Amino acid sequence: MYELENAGSVEGSPAVTKDYVFVGFSNNLFVCFNREDGKLLWKYETKGPVTTTPLAHDDMVYCTTSNGYCYAFKSESGTFKWRFNVLSKSSSPAYEKDVIYVGNDRQCTYAINAKNGDQIWRYIGAGGQPVIGELRIYTSEKIGTVVAIDKRNGHVDWEFRGHLIEGTTDFALDNNTLVFGNGTTVFALDSRSGEGFKWAKELRHPLASPPIMVGNVVYITCLDNNIYALDLGYGDELGKIELGFTPNSSPAF
Repeated sequence: MYELENAGSVEGSPAVTKDYVFVGFSNNLFVCFNREDGKLLWKYETKGPVTTTPLAHDDMVYCTTSNGYCYAFKSESGTFKWRFNVLSKSSSPAYEKDVIYVGNDRQCTYAINAKNGDQIWRYIGAGGQPVIGELRIYTSEKIGTVVAIDKRNGHVDWEFRGHLIEGTTDFALDNNTLVFGNGTTVFALDSRSGEGFKWAKELRHPLASPPIMVGNVVYITCLDNNIYALDLGYGDELGKIELGFTPNSSPAF
């Protein structure tokens, strides 16, 4: 069991590695536990609540705070490496090839050098949870618009507006297909061009959490207390499981 007194609540998911469990707390603490026995290994007092999901990669771990800071630490020792100010409530960090990507609720997305915390580029206009593709970063505007950003320079590659409304969920990405919820509909876009829907599946109730993909199946939790399985290629319903309660997270496999 992993416990820490007076740390506040945990709102994001932990980041788990072979040896460590990293957890952010609402009382401005970022903490590392020994995975095997739950022993507290180190903690760091941040400049705001850590309400997102941290990210561990190699010997580093990264976290963000609800008041706009992104931190980098050595995983084993908790040694502080750098802090970057993204100015307002942050998304969870995403990582690829020594670059950290973070969005904020002022509708900005940042690319940050993972080694030294320097800004590489900033895109102004969308600040949803970034998802990393082969050539692009995918995020969303507050009004629901899907935005694809060139990873090299932060320029927009394409946008998809459609008839989307405020409240687009985080994305799932695989097989050149970007899947997300908007209102009571699950959408699939071609991630290479964003030109129209591959398919759209209407549900009776809104999604409870972002979709996930496993192979050629999309799994979604819905506010009608069900988990649905949809075909990735065409959006056909393959089955559903009645949970008997309202889920507040994505399923895990």
